[in-house]
Amino acid sequence: MCCSKQIYVTFILLYYAECFNVEFKTLSTVYLPFTYSPTAQYALDKDAAEQMAYDPVSNIIYSVGHSNLHVIDISDVHFPKVLFHKSYDNVDGTDVEVCGDHVFVAFDNETVREDGFVDVFKAFNKSSSSLDLIHHIVVGDIPDMIHPIKDCSKVIVAIEAEPYIDTIHDRLVDNPGGVGVITFTDSPSGDYSYNVVDFRKFNARFTELEKTGVRWINRENNTFANDIEPEYIAFNADETKAYICLQENNAIAVFDMKTEQIEDILGLGFKNWNYYTMDASDKDGGIHMRPWPVFGMYQPDSIKHYTHQGVDYLIMGNEGDSKDYGPYLTEEIQVKDVELSSLFESNETIRREMQEKSQLGRLKVAAGDGKNRETGKYDKLYAFGGRSFSIRRADTMELVYDSGIEIAHKTSLLHSNLFNSGYKEGHLVAASMDSRSDNKGPETESVTMGHFGDTTLLMIGNERPGTIAVYTIDERLSEVAPTFVTLLTGINRTDDTWDNLYKNREISMLDPEDIRFIQGEESPNGKPLLLVSGSTSGTVSIIEVNVDLSYQQDDPVTAQIRSSASFVCLSKVLLVIYIGLFLWGRWERNLPV
Repeated sequence: MCCSKQIYVTFILLYYAECFNVEFKTLSTVYLPFTYSPTAQYALDKDAAEQMAYDPVSNIIYSVGHSNLHVIDISDVHFPKVLFHKSYDNVDGTDVEVCGDHVFVAFDNETVREDGFVDVFKAFNKSSSSLDLIHHIVVGDIPDMIHPIKDCSKVIVAIEAEPYIDTIHDRLVDNPGGVGVITFTDSPSGDYSYNVVDFRKFNARFTELEKTGVRWINRENNTFANDIEPEYIAFNADETKAYICLQENNAIAVFDMKTEQIEDILGLGFKNWNYYTMDASDKDGGIHMRPWPVFGMYQPDSIKHYTHQGVDYLIMGNEGDSKDYGPYLTEEIQVKDVELSSLFESNETIRREMQEKSQLGRLKVAAGDGKNRETGKYDKLYAFGGRSFSIRRADTMELVYDSGIEIAHKTSLLHSNLFNSGYKEGHLVAASMDSRSDNKGPETESVTMGHFGDTTLLMIGNERPGTIAVYTIDERLSEVAPTFVTLLTGINRTDDTWDNLYKNREISMLDPEDIRFIQGEESPNGKPLLLVSGSTSGTVSIIEVNVDLSYQQDDPVTAQIRSSASFVCLSKVLLVIYIGLFLWGRWERNLPV
């Protein structure tokens, strides 16, 4: 009887997870120009909308992309208006954040790379149509992300310091990555100090860190500290720690906010594709997912802090990334171009077959990982990215959940023409299907979440070509167990070229580099919203999120009767009841289940 009860409880919990009713409705999309020189010009793949921030007081979105900062009024969510823009020369906008009545914008300085900067503005004044600059703070080489704490007294800056080619001296410059701290003595309008913390103390620890999956890519005349590239920042709930994503290095740095010191670097290990299925080729004639003897480097882009049952976790979009700097440093290599050892596969015939283009031959892997230094052959293969999102304990980086192949699998079922696809100029959308299978697949990258009663709504952005996977997490369960709900996309048809669809304004949300969930109490129309910044499409989309919470106020049967309009949900419940009774009956008769 105890096991029968467990079966019953399991199916009741399945009911709760599967019958969370949520609908998404796109209300409007703003198409942003990538340049105003000499006039406003629009095009795909210009990074016109890279990142955004929302001010709930004024109902304004600040969007940064390419060399522009846009101010968008969404007081009327159906008809948003661009109120203002500011253009810069020889810079690339990397991030924007709002804190109180101030706006922080980060820029990569393309003239003097070491002089990347953060501009601090007073919030946009609608009456005077002005955005007043308060501070211009030089912070270092590529400030990839900025993150103010809640009271705005500090701003943490991820100094990515990607290598760059110095054409004058014909060399590759790899400056040290770091964590910057802007501290304001009173408010962001007052005096400030700036400090950068580097990773030099970890040079001596690399051998130890490498065992946990930490990577050091550019080793020629270089240090580990210089190779590190901090990118994304997440605070824990009380803002005592900042977690800094080191994407290419496959690791997370832990930063103590009080001492302003880097406590540790935690490796993320590797994903064993023997235990999952993956489409590894763009030349296999379609969707063909199977296990492969390949390891995946998680290499997350976006990370978000999340607390479940009193435990701190990080949710990560495992996009993957590589370092490619022409003749100076290229770490990507295709499997067809490497020599596999007998340790990789003992059967020589199978080894040769695996290197065919319809199998593993086209897959891009890391040139420096898995290669035996004595034989020059590859004993293991390491591919870029996890093609998934993961949830890890924040204190140890222990993996407690990975979505495996679900995003690719659901895409193949729900939007097969978008499977592992990406924008190609002049190409039909449908013809681009499978074109990214050899190179990181869907490239899961951005994360946001909203909370509804006992349910967390989790949204995961996928760069290729632009989808958002929606999951729920039941906060009453002891374990973190995301359940797939649906897959959103701004690509409504695939029988035309990407460019034609863009010109007709029939496409949006390509490469959702930044997604933000707005709770109803902070929304212009009083309803929850999902804001989507499509970097490739240069768009900012406003999506209304409608959630039915009635099931959480009643027992399962009553809740389902009250929401009987949801036929799919009702069907699932009936199926659950049928299977549960079937298994119960077999158990009671001592039959195998």
